[in-house]
Amino acid sequence: MKKYSRVEALKIILKRFAYRLVWFDTKMAKAFYKLPEKDIKAAVAKMIEEGTLIASGEEYILTADVDFMEL
Repeated sequence: MKKYSRVEALKIILKRFAYRLVWFDTKMAKAFYKLPEKDIKAAVAKMIEEGTLIASGEEYILTADVDFMEL
């Protein structure tokens, strides 16, 4: 059984969250998951750094969704 760090686990659930909602902000994720916003922001920052998410102001969208919307 693989153990995930807190940030790795949050990256997994936030990617699923973004897939279903298309765009979200950290307050929406905080309200849904009942987790500290600072942890969510840390995971989102890592996802932006890795290129999984794109920021648009205070909102975030999966890179794959942006590519799809541009077609």
